[in-house]
Amino acid sequence: MPHAHRDSHTEVLADHHRQILLALPFATVILVEDQILAANPRACALLEADLEGTALSAWTLASEQPRLAALLAAARHGTQPAAAILRFGMRGSPERRFEVRVSPWAVEARPGALVTLEDRSDVLDAFEREQRTAAHYRSLFEENTFPQCIVGLLDGAIVEANPAFLTLIGAHPADLDGIKLADLCVDSPDGGVPPAELLVMLRRGEARGPKELRILRLDGTST
Repeated sequence: MPHAHRDSHTEVLADHHRQILLALPFATVILVEDQILAANPRACALLEADLEGTALSAWTLASEQPRLAALLAAARHGTQPAAAILRFGMRGSPERRFEVRVSPWAVEARPGALVTLEDRSDVLDAFEREQRTAAHYRSLFEENTFPQCIVGLLDGAIVEANPAFLTLIGAHPADLDGIKLADLCVDSPDGGVPPAELLVMLRRGEARGPKELRILRLDGTST
């Protein structure tokens, strides 16, 4: 990790600039080019270091440095803040993903930038876990050799069916538009549950264990 060093960029900020920096509720640094001229305590705590005099790019992963450079360039040439999610590496800690927002900020009449950092790692990690879980269950649904379909609890309309179910009833996905599960069921003489009753049980949370339904193909023949 980089160590602080003082260079020509590390000059004294006007008092009102430092007061603004300290008052901001976010982890914030002031840059001239890529050099951190000043950092508030929240930013130093977030990156676990004294940041003044270091390059912001030194705290990002090497693969992210071109994206940071593009972000800073966009802010210098625009009037609106530029933002991106970038990966940072802190001393002895796993990499973290920060939302980096860059706004133009003049420092001693030179173009600079006000940069806020917000740790989004936990939010993004949770989102990606949900995505992986959803993909896992999607795979189980689509690849299952046992016929399965998803129905609306209010009306019993078939929302989606896996390939095994489509094969069972002799249908394509487009054929299911407007089809209800009850449209494919016949009364079972050996005690099967009528689909309307099954929906009521499901809505009440009373449907436990397998229930038997007799299903017809779309052409009316028995499965």
